[in-house]
Amino acid sequence: MEKMPPNDIEAENVVLGSILIEPTLIHRVKSVLDVKDFHSFRNREIFKAMCELSSANDVIDVITVTEKVFSNGRLTDKESVVHAVSFIEECTPTAQAITHNLRIVKEKSALRNLVNLGETLNAKAMKEQDPPSQLIIDVQKSIGDIISDLDGIKNKEEILCPEACADLAMEQMDDRINNPGIQGILTGFPTLDRTMRGLRRVTVLSASTGKGKTTVGICIGCNIGIRQKVPTLYLNYEMGEGELLSRIQANLSGVTLDEIETGQFRNSNRMKLMDTIPQLTEGKLYISGNEPKTIDHTINLIHRYKQEANIQVVVIDYLGEVSPDKFKYDNRESDYHTFSRIVQTIKDECSHLDINAIILSQLNREGHGGVPGLDKVAGSMDIARKANVFLVLGFDEQLKDKYGLASIPNYIKVDKNRAGRHPVTIPITFNGDCQKVEEANI
Repeated sequence: MEKMPPNDIEAENVVLGSILIEPTLIHRVKSVLDVKDFHSFRNREIFKAMCELSSANDVIDVITVTEKVFSNGRLTDKESVVHAVSFIEECTPTAQAITHNLRIVKEKSALRNLVNLGETLNAKAMKEQDPPSQLIIDVQKSIGDIISDLDGIKNKEEILCPEACADLAMEQMDDRINNPGIQGILTGFPTLDRTMRGLRRVTVLSASTGKGKTTVGICIGCNIGIRQKVPTLYLNYEMGEGELLSRIQANLSGVTLDEIETGQFRNSNRMKLMDTIPQLTEGKLYISGNEPKTIDHTINLIHRYKQEANIQVVVIDYLGEVSPDKFKYDNRESDYHTFSRIVQTIKDECSHLDINAIILSQLNREGHGGVPGLDKVAGSMDIARKANVFLVLGFDEQLKDKYGLASIPNYIKVDKNRAGRHPVTIPITFNGDCQKVEEANI
């Protein structure tokens, strides 16, 4: 009896089932696996259908995948297709096992490629038509392709041996000695940047309703995307594109929103506003419209602009406007727990793409008075556990009395910081009319 080529159909099923449970995982899977990596013809067709649905920004679920597979015409028994797709979803209890099973599928595919390579080499050698040197070169290239393909599955969770740890530590030391100072992307707030040591994967910025979180988000977005020219995507889920652009122009020019929106300029302010046009043109700030407000759409946009513009930062304004949509979740869970899952999804994607996210969030009702902190942020503990840095905007009467900082808000508080010190309170000056936020000189 002929031995089957290396495969693990169960692992293939888990990978596909994980996508059905959490459709956003399709991006991660596509970056690692090709259709040919699936041994099962049925599974190849199912994965192909998922990829086509993803490319068209369509929903990925049992119904849409089944219809797509059947319409592609390579599996003609619709009832068996329905059964197969449903079985794959049902036999996958959780999407959390995807990393392990991705590796299994990729490694089995590599083994099959090696088997095929061996058979090809044997056939060519037996013909004695090509010189041995050419056969060796061809084999070396093919093996290099297989190794390179396998490298795509490697991730940061891999265990380092002691020698590798020492090598990595030495590499980091040399890099820091040769490039002293903050290595991460800067927000433009010096004390905040020193405290965070640059942006750290996911930063959550919280404030009460109407208390400046969007203005600070815009200020940071302008500092990074326009002034530093670091490719930045601003996902605007709270206002129209025109309103957001007016705020950005106010930040860049110092011209008030009232003048911009009415067209009644004082002195040379019209020219100051015109000067923002080349800044916008030469900058690297990309602005998304405010629809649709789903996590799937958010992840799709992040992937798209990582590919098209090599974005390094995404600003999401704001968390409360992002709906779970296609999440498979218990309807009984709290909104705050759902928000934390959304933050985790964004964090996973940012880690995968090696970019940073700034997520604006909202204080709960109790956060409107006194000095806000983690205990006064809606779902704070759940969300904070997911964030690398947790910032809170607030107003402190003592800062007003001592330094004359009467604007609301008058400080940024670093309430959580995995990279270093916390809590740290940073006094700020806030000018909502011109969308200007700066560290206070005190």
